[in-house]
Amino acid sequence: MFNSKLASFALVVTVSPLIFACTSQDLYEATQENRLQECRKLYGAQREECEAQYQKSYDTYERERNEVINKGKQK
Repeated sequence: MFNSKLASFALVVTVSPLIFACTSQDLYEATQENRLQECRKLYGAQREECEAQYQKSYDTYERERNEVINKGKQK
């Protein structure tokens, strides 16, 4: 029983830094990829429209996000 608790603790200690090491960009790109995979289930124009929604680069997303945040602070 002690060994299983120790093993669980060791796993958490090992994996936690990996989870927290994900950057905002990594999370953004993973989310975009998941959305694109869902788009690929569609056909024709519907698929193209769906994919077009998720083609924004992280740099563009971050710039637009900061513009919105800064506008909110100015009010």
